[in-house]
Amino acid sequence: MSAAPVALRTRWPAVVAAVTMACGITVGSPAQAAQGAVIVEVVTSTEDGAARVEVQRRQLVPGEGSGPQVDVDPAGARQRIHGVGAAVTESSAYLLSQLPAPERRELLEELYDPDRGGHSVVRIVIGASDFVLETHSLAESPVPDPDLTTFTIDRDRRWVIPILHEILAINPDIEILASPWSAPGWMKNTGSYLWGQLLEEFEGTYAEYLVRFLDAYRDEGITVDWLTVQNEPAAIFLDTPSMIMSSDQQSRLVRDHLGPALVAAGLDTRVLAWDHNWCDARPPGGCVGTDPTPFPLEVFDGTGGSHPLAGTAFHCYGGDQAAANDLVHQTRPDLQIWHTECSGGGWQSDPFGDLARLLITDRNHWSNATILWNLVLDPDHGPTTGCSSCRGVVTVDPATKTWTPELERDLLATMAWFGGRDAGVLATTATEGLLATGVCSPERRPAAIVWNPGDPVTATIHFGDLALPVDLGARSFTAIRAPDGVDCELATWPALPGPTPSPPTSTAPSTDGPATPATSPATPATPVVIAPRFTG
Repeated sequence: MSAAPVALRTRWPAVVAAVTMACGITVGSPAQAAQGAVIVEVVTSTEDGAARVEVQRRQLVPGEGSGPQVDVDPAGARQRIHGVGAAVTESSAYLLSQLPAPERRELLEELYDPDRGGHSVVRIVIGASDFVLETHSLAESPVPDPDLTTFTIDRDRRWVIPILHEILAINPDIEILASPWSAPGWMKNTGSYLWGQLLEEFEGTYAEYLVRFLDAYRDEGITVDWLTVQNEPAAIFLDTPSMIMSSDQQSRLVRDHLGPALVAAGLDTRVLAWDHNWCDARPPGGCVGTDPTPFPLEVFDGTGGSHPLAGTAFHCYGGDQAAANDLVHQTRPDLQIWHTECSGGGWQSDPFGDLARLLITDRNHWSNATILWNLVLDPDHGPTTGCSSCRGVVTVDPATKTWTPELERDLLATMAWFGGRDAGVLATTATEGLLATGVCSPERRPAAIVWNPGDPVTATIHFGDLALPVDLGARSFTAIRAPDGVDCELATWPALPGPTPSPPTSTAPSTDGPATPATSPATPATPVVIAPRFTG
């Protein structure tokens, strides 16, 4: 069995009936109307665990208060979002496979059911990362194999693919992003999975390797919607797979090889550049300054920002989140920003607050998705060949066949409750130490999501002209949905670049750089810098 259930998410009608009966509330009653009260839906998680995705319906009397203010502009439509999620690494999939089928189904429904945990995006690994049972690639060969005769996804069929099928059975609309940590060793100048660079002579082969992966997963009934071509391309690791990749090489790879190969294979997969930290990083992987990385902008220039490029991927282990996101958005507001990796772990002094700030800053600074690192790890933070103190969204104990949700589960579920897939972000400000964002659901109902880092406080939440006093617990992450009758504007998705009828064959980079529109407004937020999980 699982750990004791912790505020498992259920559909609203059941919650509403239970709460309104318990509280003696008759929604829409004459007495309520006479008092001028409204009913709002509230979901709360607190750092101390007293509330863990706690669902309430509160009766509030509109009015201004003297405490902190949160202003959500229902007409301030900003970017649309794909939602939140985590990575199904080989370690995660293996641990999930160790649970009895009923417990595994319970856990996956708790995470991926749109009416419960609300995860709507998943990251997977092409080959091996640092969270595997053993290091491997998908084309093992002691000598160069440019025809990829050794290519196989048989290892993925053991654990990863079955778990993805179970997830897709719960939510067929899940979007999947895939990332490689290294090309097979024979494609690199080190002949190894460890560090080194992709040889230019094998760039076309590497592109075909990635397309083979996408095509093989398609044959398994799994669509990979998004792709990065190299995880952390400025990082050197001596114990786990890694590969250096310059922006010039990434541009060539995407423009000259991967783009045409995707079109030829009939694949609609879109590519995200960079897939590393917010900062200007250089090998062996650390930040070299406080400025945002120029890498994605260089890839925009080097590819002309054309198909299959669709945006930028960031990690959270160094730099200024708001500045990096804003720079990319200001340069190419038509392209997307994905936060593709962030792990909690033993190095954090404020893990609950770190993630609360990360989620809200992502929304306020143009991110379209937020994906954490391992979905599941064991009590010893593994299996791993690298990070020994990383924390999963859920801990699975294979010895006892039980699972326990971590704080990441709570915060992701609270964020996704009103702001999941296809929601939109609303311009929002907050005062007196609160950090907040606003979301507009696909049904055009606004909500505020508020991080209160201090003591309990009553904040006034404004949805346009409607002011509502809402009690916020100490160190709490709270989502408040506006009452019936309050609506909001929902931005449209910008069209991503499509394939050209005749892809160019020249290897020369485009001389036409991307247009730079006027700076878009961004809600101020405290820069988020999370301590790195790696050193080197």
